Amino acid sequence: MKKLFSSIKGKILLLILVPMLIFLFEHIYIIGMQKSQLYDSKKEMIKSIVITSHNVIIAYKKLVDSGKMTKEEAQKRSIEYLDKVRYQKGNNYIFGYKYNGDCFNSPLTKTCEGVNKYNAKDKNGVQLIKELIDRAKEGGGYVEYIWTAGTKVDAPKISYSKGIDDWEWMIGTGVYVDDVEETLFLYITEIILLFLGIGVLMLFLIFWVFKTVISKIDNIKSTMSDIAEGDGDLTVSLPLSGNDELTDLSKNLILLSIRYIF
Repeated sequence: MKKLFSSIKGKILLLILVPMLIFLFEHIYIIGMQKSQLYDSKKEMIKSIVITSHNVIIAYKKLVDSGKMTKEEAQKRSIEYLDKVRYQKGNNYIFGYKYNGDCFNSPLTKTCEGVNKYNAKDKNGVQLIKELIDRAKEGGGYVEYIWTAGTKVDAPKISYSKGIDDWEWMIGTGVYVDDVEETLFLYITEIILLFLGIGVLMLFLIFWVFKTVISKIDNIKSTMSDIAEGDGDLTVSLPLSGNDELTDLSKNLILLSIRYIF
């Protein structure tokens, strides 16, 4: 290996291969960064939506604490507010569960309301409602799980939840993240095609360099070795046609050889 890269052929290969390897590793790093950024943007979005809704409920709770509104009225208005929250073309919403697991708000699936989902599990055994309630009690947090709804079948989903401890409420929302993998797949496909395209061009470049440069160098090397041994032809083997530096080198070597011999 060391001998290969110490030769002119090896150095030319390095000049071509090193930029390609840099290109490859750079885009591997970019893919990792993009994946992280796509996930983070989704996480920040759902967290922001939950916090905004949480603030509205806290405002109603303060009215209760100040005696300006009953708890029942405040909870009713809070649910009415949550019921109207929509995002992503109206497909996503805020869900609400009591700390015991009873659902009190599920705008798109009203049949869930009043049903206890505390022990609900995804296909991997994740107790998603329990986990979301636990994150809410801790001040807020994320839970990742697999979910099936509508056209989504066993798709990865991430939800954020936050609690209203005095009411023993957990509110949260979630988004599917399978589109992150789809976006990355398309990007990776584009990079692979680009890399292959550059690779083909590099192969043609290597072939051209070897044919026009390395072959001349090998010819000069072989001929000068014969000349050094005293039985070489001074004119036939060396590349004397062309306007490049190797042609000039061949001519100068012939002149040097003639002077040396005579």
